Amino acid sequence: MPARSPSHEARHEARRLGGREVCLDNDIEVIESLPPRFRSLMERSLKLYQRIARLDDMVAQGGG
Repeated sequence: MPARSPSHEARHEARRLGGREVCLDNDIEVIESLPPRFRSLMERSLKLYQRIARLDDMVAQGGG
């Protein structure tokens, strides 16, 4: 049996990025109530998650 490529493995549903409903939930009211340093961390974490989600989508569509 031939070895599968890493991109083939990444496209498998079990390997896809999860937690979108949690990680992309931006309750502005809650975020604005946080201390500035924590709010900054949350914003940077969201941007990182969004970048990874775009890469995950590209791989899933066969572009990675």
